[in-house]
Amino acid sequence: MEKLESRLKNGKPEAFRELLEEYSPMVFSLIDRMIFDRTIREDLAQEIFIKVIENLQSFREDSKLSTWIYTITYRHLIDHLRRTRHDPMEKTESLEPTMSLSTQDHPEPLEGQRNAMLKILDAIPEKYRIVITMRYLHERSIKDISRITDLPEGTVKVRIHRGLRLLRKKSHLMEISNEL
Repeated sequence: MEKLESRLKNGKPEAFRELLEEYSPMVFSLIDRMIFDRTIREDLAQEIFIKVIENLQSFREDSKLSTWIYTITYRHLIDHLRRTRHDPMEKTESLEPTMSLSTQDHPEPLEGQRNAMLKILDAIPEKYRIVITMRYLHERSIKDISRITDLPEGTVKVRIHRGLRLLRKKSHLMEISNEL
């Protein structure tokens, strides 16, 4: 069977549908962690997939398609945040993550814990939130994150470490405020 990348480059219509089905959850989950306005999230996702299609001929198969799409998503998202100086904490509607962290199969107390952790994650600075999202929610390697963000591996590790420290601190503060 012909690889998705080849079918996309050859302009096969079913390949684009397959691209969206396979990669839109990944794209949306990264956007969802950084942008809370649904309309903006949808616009960004559309812009990202347009970029993917427009730049498909430049895709070199020395990396995985998912890493390449993730890189485009990350860079487009960072450009958007820089352009708009968007405050991701200004929620205009409730966050509706489309991530694969779903606990719908086991809707026990884990759902409450998951929501609490996502809320805490939303409260840390974006430079930490994005690498933690990539590492722990999308299970990307340090090397992948480094490649995607154009940051040295050491910087990625430091940001993850500092972000986790902030998460622990905010989690502890949240526990204290819940006890009051």
